Amino acid sequence: MNSLLGTGVRICTLVSILVKDIDLVESIVKARHDKNRRQQIVPISRILNKILVEYLQYRMAESEEDVLFCNMHGKKLTVDSCMTAISSFGKRRGVNGCSGAHKFRHTFAKNWILAGGYVFRLQNILGDSSMDM
Repeated sequence: MNSLLGTGVRICTLVSILVKDIDLVESIVKARHDKNRRQQIVPISRILNKILVEYLQYRMAESEEDVLFCNMHGKKLTVDSCMTAISSFGKRRGVNGCSGAHKFRHTFAKNWILAGGYVFRLQNILGDSSMDM
């Protein structure tokens, strides 16, 4: 959930990110599997960078080609399993309407604009083809 909120990527993109796609020195994620089939370079905050450093120590990936986020058996997560986990997490904490990962994307975009971020850069980060999105 931190990665969804901190990057604004779609959940189908998140589950496809490989360990090698994370550059903690440059604080970026190379999101290769977006809806429009274009690679996105997404900046990550210092906080998310710190979370990912800790996670990668815990994750102990065998290869740079491994998926970043995996299930208990080291296999790629599915979009459905992530959606179910997000919904369950919200329900356990009394959050109604926590129905989907897209709310994280919306919140990322809103926070970007409220923090004074440039709207055209946001469009590029999100990989949206038009400003209508």
